[in-house]
Amino acid sequence: MGLRRAGRRTDRGDVRADRRSRANARDAPPRPGRGQGQGVPDQGSGRGAQGPRRGRPRLSVPAAASARSFTGRRQVGPADVDAAGGAHPFAIARWLQEVAYADGLDSGFGAEAAWVIRRLRLEVARLPSFPEELELETWCSAKAKTVAERTTTIRGDGGADVAATAIWVHIDPETRLPARLPARFEAIYGPSTGGRRARAALRHPPAPPADAERSGWWFGRSQVDLAGHVSNLWYWQLAEEHLEMPTVGSGPLALEAEFRAGIGHGAAVVHRSGPMLWVADAGGTVAATLAAPAP
Repeated sequence: MGLRRAGRRTDRGDVRADRRSRANARDAPPRPGRGQGQGVPDQGSGRGAQGPRRGRPRLSVPAAASARSFTGRRQVGPADVDAAGGAHPFAIARWLQEVAYADGLDSGFGAEAAWVIRRLRLEVARLPSFPEELELETWCSAKAKTVAERTTTIRGDGGADVAATAIWVHIDPETRLPARLPARFEAIYGPSTGGRRARAALRHPPAPPADAERSGWWFGRSQVDLAGHVSNLWYWQLAEEHLEMPTVGSGPLALEAEFRAGIGHGAAVVHRSGPMLWVADAGGTVAATLAAPAP
């Protein structure tokens, strides 16, 4: 994924010693790391003793002294945005995936873990825009036996403001079946959950109504990921093509995607009813749903 190994995790002593300087810099705009070009993730930093920056009240924020969060930085590049300069939804989803991967590498839990995404909700107060500098902060906000919820905030020096909540299912890489979260995961990520329980149940209607509009779509071979099916990132292109999307500065936006099955490259069918899409393979199996509910 083009990422270097993320920076070291800050220990409790380092954080206490650095609190004054961090407090003074709290309102300063995020800066890209030295040597990082546009669109290249900066080396991140995990934190064990301090929760993420103040975000929206609805977000679950690590409060325990041992709670872990991870921060990465990047600059919005020209390939990330539309003609008006606003970030594509699939670019935002890619940034979320990359900072989550970097967090796993930094924590030491990333190399052996295998995950599939079940659900992702984006709440966009203001879209990131070119060439804005962004700070992404991520943490585990809830968990269950085989499921973890990851919350990420994106803040930019131009006013970008995005909150994302994703549900990931931990799987056995051999059987591809859900697998219990190991004790090591609990030790690293458990404190930031505050005992909150993640819920993997899908919320969207599983099938489109009979009167839904139908259109064709094509997934290319280059959109297939390591798991052998179309990456979840590419479904977000359909949201931009078929749903009402705001431009930079035009107001808030909520987007949801739920992933039900894998789909290979080739022909697909998109069903639309109001602010919702169902994406099915040629045989009619719904692989994903997308919705743009009122924010």
